[in-house]
Amino acid sequence: MVFSSFTFLCYFLPIVVGIYYILPNRFRNVFLLSASLLFYGWGRPAHLLVLLCFIVIGFYAAKGITRYPQKAKMICTASCFYILGIFFFFKYGDFALASFNDLTKKSLPLFYIALPLGISFYVFQLLSYVIDVYRQKANVQKSFSALALYVSSFPQLIAGPIVRYDTVAKQLTNRRHSVAKVYQGLRRFLIGLAKKVIIADMAGHSVDVIFASSVSSLTPAIAWLGAVLYALQIYFDFSGYSDMAIGLGRMFGFRFLENFNYPYLSKSISEFWRRWHISLSSWFKSYVYIPLGGNRNGLLRTVFNLATVFCLTGFWHGAAWTMVVWGLWQGFFVILEKLLKAVAHSLHITHIPAVFYAVIGRCYALIALLLGWVIFRAETLSQAYDYIRLMFGFLPYKQAFGVSYYVQGLLWFIIAFAVIASTGVFKSVLRYRNFWAHLFINLWLLFLLFIVIVLLTGSGYSAFIYFRF
Repeated sequence: MVFSSFTFLCYFLPIVVGIYYILPNRFRNVFLLSASLLFYGWGRPAHLLVLLCFIVIGFYAAKGITRYPQKAKMICTASCFYILGIFFFFKYGDFALASFNDLTKKSLPLFYIALPLGISFYVFQLLSYVIDVYRQKANVQKSFSALALYVSSFPQLIAGPIVRYDTVAKQLTNRRHSVAKVYQGLRRFLIGLAKKVIIADMAGHSVDVIFASSVSSLTPAIAWLGAVLYALQIYFDFSGYSDMAIGLGRMFGFRFLENFNYPYLSKSISEFWRRWHISLSSWFKSYVYIPLGGNRNGLLRTVFNLATVFCLTGFWHGAAWTMVVWGLWQGFFVILEKLLKAVAHSLHITHIPAVFYAVIGRCYALIALLLGWVIFRAETLSQAYDYIRLMFGFLPYKQAFGVSYYVQGLLWFIIAFAVIASTGVFKSVLRYRNFWAHLFINLWLLFLLFIVIVLLTGSGYSAFIYFRF
């Protein structure tokens, strides 16, 4: 079940919200947990067993850490390796075997096991809980159902954001509800739904056609167009899901942290990763980068730590060499910026013209990001290489179709709207508190809902990009 399906919008969500607020407070968590498990097991019930297995491991590992403090480090390490081992089997088992077969020319059979939805997200949440209990940054959760709700809460279960336990620990057992919160949550949910269905899905149709075409049939202009459209698609797809998750959480009394902060306004790749998928960046910083030493042990060690983090970031996104290279691509620019900053400091260069950051920095960051998204979207490294060569005119081509074949009428308007929305211009509108502003926003959201229903009726729904992670 996905948020943009009629089953969820017309049946699951209204019924769950209605029953949730009818029930007394003491029964709400159990009901919400039951609804979340139903939501997750709707398509593949077998994957529900995998989720519950992870929760059981995390629950008893944390209890063991507090009960046997002299063995806390061993229990924490063993449980983390065990959780990661199961995770690796499901997500990377076939990739590892296929890579081994390619290197050794052998033909070991693959597992062909379907990847459980959201496994990358809820595994990281569970790891953060166990590690924080070991570090004594969080109290052990004595209620199995409360921990299960933290991990499996349906708003953020299958595509994030990665909710850290310490940010919702108190909310699991003591949170406030109000009509205002339901309204705020519904409004945020509708914004995310519109992002997904109207912008991401519409752009995605053209992206699929462009990237499925032979590179020789495209022109450099169309190749750049495909990269821009994919940048918009993945941003509005994933930030749309995050908006929906935050909105749904708000409707049930939870406050999840923001996951995006207009990342395409970034003036560097380092800044981009402080604005994009904030929950993932924060997770790797807390549980990988800082434990490795962060930037405390000299420049070379810092470079190594950053390279490790971004290699793992790419690998987290998918079991494919394109993902690893994409992660290293991001890491290369972050490391380059770190080195340039060190050089500037050693040369006592403290003042850099503002125009550099305002114009040159943003242009550099956008070009680096667009090339990175090509690697991310491509099926193979060779396809990504040829596509990038075409973008810069280093590959011969024979134009088969013009731009109008890939982008037609209404999509141009959607692209223009999406580009403007990426700058945060509309954010100021949502801050107005007077009657007319609220009326305008509500009417606009109702109009967007109507458009969403029309589009879903005509084409059904499409899965979120980050479902495969």
